[in-house]
Amino acid sequence: AELRFPFAAMVAVSVLASVATAVVLALRDPLASLLFSFSAAVLVHAPAARLDALAWLFLALALLSLRKPVLLGAFTAGALACGITSAFALFFAALMLILTEPRDRVLASISFVIVLLPFVTIPENLASPASFSVARFTLHPWGSKLVFLPVLVAVAAGIRPLFRKWSAEMEVLFWFAVIHVAIGIAFVDPSDGVRYAVPSLLFTALVAAEGLRALRVTWIGAAVPVGDEVLFYY
Repeated sequence: AELRFPFAAMVAVSVLASVATAVVLALRDPLASLLFSFSAAVLVHAPAARLDALAWLFLALALLSLRKPVLLGAFTAGALACGITSAFALFFAALMLILTEPRDRVLASISFVIVLLPFVTIPENLASPASFSVARFTLHPWGSKLVFLPVLVAVAAGIRPLFRKWSAEMEVLFWFAVIHVAIGIAFVDPSDGVRYAVPSLLFTALVAAEGLRALRVTWIGAAVPVGDEVLFYY
């Protein structure tokens, strides 16, 4: 019982954090929230007794707080403390593109340091991955071909409308996703599967959601990959 309780508690925290992440993302884009929350990687790793789901929640909250310096600093530091190294890229991009006032940058930086400082450790070694795989961070997290092919079509359709409504907030998320994938390709062991690719799906889901709207299939289009994921998972 003494060993089981912490495990059960961590699983409960992960599940609740995953639900909270879906709610927070839905405040910005309900369709993207649905695509992200029902991706294969999220369904598999959301109920795990790890800090992954909590890190996703911190990232989602940071994206919702890009213009609130103190909250931005705290949430990105929280994601970094939970193991999302590329959260620093999100924080830096927000400082450069959104928080242009010196006072806001100072407040965000102070909040970031205060929250992160107790968790700072120096890794003993950084090993290179056994193999190089872009697909592991782009296609595999969505699951089987029946799932990632419709998502790929939606992403392709969403590129043009996304550029039409491009904003500083979207650019921050874009640079975060790029840096996150680059770090994963450089340092993540392929044997760990796709769990480390999940944060980059935040950007992919938003692009795919734009594509579904451009194709005028919205919720019906989203139901295809989501339905396949649920059937495959259960």
